[in-house]
Amino acid sequence: MYESNSRFERFDKQLLRISNNFQVIQVAGEIFILDLKSIEKSFGFHDVIRREATLGVDAIRNKGLVCNIEVLEELIDNVSFARKLTKIARNSPVLQNNIPNIDVINFSRQHPALRNKMRYTTDNAQFMLDTKTSKQLFIKLLNDDFLTSELTRLYYDSLAKDFIEMEDNNN
Repeated sequence: MYESNSRFERFDKQLLRISNNFQVIQVAGEIFILDLKSIEKSFGFHDVIRREATLGVDAIRNKGLVCNIEVLEELIDNVSFARKLTKIARNSPVLQNNIPNIDVINFSRQHPALRNKMRYTTDNAQFMLDTKTSKQLFIKLLNDDFLTSELTRLYYDSLAKDFIEMEDNNN
């Protein structure tokens, strides 16, 4: 039934179609997204990801850390890689803490996960990203994903880093 000209009339057409193919469902007040890719395409999330990735590339450009920045610009349309770039502008500990370029390059020369996998300009002042691996490692480097345990001196590649605030022991 639906209201029509101030009275109810019978509605015989299909109002709600139930199938086994859906992207979002709400159960007990909670919303579950089952097909994120479809939602992203339908609601313009890819455009948002591209825009945020552009901010990441701009932050890298402003730092002057890469000589061939256009290789990262070309990857903005690759949604998978663009997602990684989105974290750079706002969350990169390397950029936020303004780590000097020479320190970043020296770290990449010494860390076992990066050593011999990165290339540099002849003056060793910038990265030259010319392989898929070097681009991926560079993003991980800016996210400070390469860690060393102070206790064991073992090296780790870690996405999850829970920051620990230093306690003031002067009380």
